[in-house]
Amino acid sequence: MTFTYGFAPVEKILTPTTLAEMLEISERHLTDLRHEDMTFPAPVMLGTLPRWSPAVIRRWMDRATAPYCSCADAAQAPSSSPAVAVSTKTAKKTKGAPRVH
Repeated sequence: MTFTYGFAPVEKILTPTTLAEMLEISERHLTDLRHEDMTFPAPVMLGTLPRWSPAVIRRWMDRATAPYCSCADAAQAPSSSPAVAVSTKTAKKTKGAPRVH
């Protein structure tokens, strides 16, 4: 990143290819992740092209690796039941064996 005339540095917006490289996954896995993970950030669409801000992806990664219950969440989180992620999306029917990621 470079500074130009006193302006803040600008990060390049991420394409599906560069985002998959950043996450060290395939583009196909990125597509599956976008559809299966409800917490994955929605892209900014430039016409029909999805794009992501690097800052938004870093925040999503930080939340994914953070512990479930922090001091701020302790009053709101139920103490007797563990955290369970529930997906509201239904599984797609596929031909053949299920894919393993």
